[in-house]
Amino acid sequence: MEKTDDFTQAGELYRKFTDAEKNNLISNLVDDLSQTPEQTQLRAICNFFRGDVEYGMRVAQGLGVDISGFIPSGK
Repeated sequence: MEKTDDFTQAGELYRKFTDAEKNNLISNLVDDLSQTPEQTQLRAICNFFRGDVEYGMRVAQGLGVDISGFIPSGK
């Protein structure tokens, strides 16, 4: 069974957005996700990272979630 890629298209679309569109998207996501449990936030952040690193980082920063423990160091 072939594994589907659910994230590439989302990342490609995010990278096509203007800065204003990206800002609006991140703001809306942060507003909505701020009302969810931390586990839900972490899952969402992980999925956004799979699409685009900047996308995931911006959502995490907007939520005030420290994800440094989840990112491998360059050592």
